[in-house]
Amino acid sequence: MLICICELQFMIKISKEIYSEAVDWLMRMQEAELSDTDQLQFEQWKNLSSEHHYVWQKTLEMSKLIEQIPSDITQPILKNMDQYQAKDKKNLYLGSTFTFIFIFIIYFMYPYSPWYADYQTDAIKQKTIQLPDGGMLTLNNSSAIDVNYSNDLRKIVIKRGDIWIKTHHDVMNRPFIVESSHGTVQALGTEYYISQRNENTLTAVDVGAIKVTPEQSAQTLILNKSQQVIFNSQHIFNAMPIQPSSFAWKSGFIMADNITLKALMNDLQPYKKGLVYLSDDVKNIKVSGNFPTQNLQQTYQMISNTYHVNVDEFLNGYIIKIKKNKKN
Repeated sequence: MLICICELQFMIKISKEIYSEAVDWLMRMQEAELSDTDQLQFEQWKNLSSEHHYVWQKTLEMSKLIEQIPSDITQPILKNMDQYQAKDKKNLYLGSTFTFIFIFIIYFMYPYSPWYADYQTDAIKQKTIQLPDGGMLTLNNSSAIDVNYSNDLRKIVIKRGDIWIKTHHDVMNRPFIVESSHGTVQALGTEYYISQRNENTLTAVDVGAIKVTPEQSAQTLILNKSQQVIFNSQHIFNAMPIQPSSFAWKSGFIMADNITLKALMNDLQPYKKGLVYLSDDVKNIKVSGNFPTQNLQQTYQMISNTYHVNVDEFLNGYIIKIKKNKKN
């Protein structure tokens, strides 16, 4: 962290005017291609000093880093974003740059980061891996796991997100267990799905059966084919028939059935490269349909056309603001 802190101290010493000018250039480039004259002026500005060149590189890096920081950490910075109008875009860009520098440092100090994982995915795509015993595992977008195989046990630790598992017969007859922050799920010869969230874990069985055990409870449950259940560290809730929406992510969709727009945006969280802010007058709009997770531009267009809302992009799509279309 010493290098990061020293670099931050250097950045603070640089004139705010240089940061402001860098944001001006970034906005102009995103709005339209620079003319030859503008391009020449930009190159002259960038080469005015080492500080100008440094700030420009950091401005570009910040846009890329935003994509890697989970939304649940950065969401609070947007709670007062309502005050920004189109004329204030520069303030939004500039404020975001300084804010994300701070968040970036804090995030690397966060001890339970999914970045420190054996396998992980970003918001862009899923990943399928073959386990050491021949089984198959698919990670959804923005998911992370550790794989720990020993002489006595096969264990997957899900640190974030969603996974689909197809177990394989083990010649050593070792138990196969997935451990979430809320408990364990033991495979009894199966294909199944596990989704870990902050408050609970959801698991669903497609083939075979599993044994669910909360971390802080003696309660157990055998879950059979075509069943799903939610559990937390202290309790297993009632099992229920499997919902097709539980597996829709494998096909690249989220299935929504009369849920709020806010709930849909929460479900889309693992697939977003940045942040989405909803104004109060659209949060409770009820939505239904199959929404693509691998093409969010299409999803936003569907929402805009069907529910008469405006979807505005900032920071080259890293920040999305959805508000009521006043013309309707």
